[in-house]
Amino acid sequence: MKHHNSVSQQLLRAIPHHQFQKKVDRHNGDHRVRKLPCWTQLVAMMFVQLASQASYATWWKTLTPTITTTITRVSHV
Repeated sequence: MKHHNSVSQQLLRAIPHHQFQKKVDRHNGDHRVRKLPCWTQLVAMMFVQLASQASYATWWKTLTPTITTTITRVSHV
């Protein structure tokens, strides 16, 4: 079976993680961050843009049931 990268994967490849992290560190972007570091926030915002949602909150509300269902299905593994 041939592997195909998703659109989001292709977009994330355009932004090298180590260079992004260097800029975050230089500007102290992750200082006192507990749950949502800059890279995770960037990825989430890219998904929101791809999904054409009005806001992150709207996107999260539509995604949460999908995640819950997926976790339930694979919890036996």
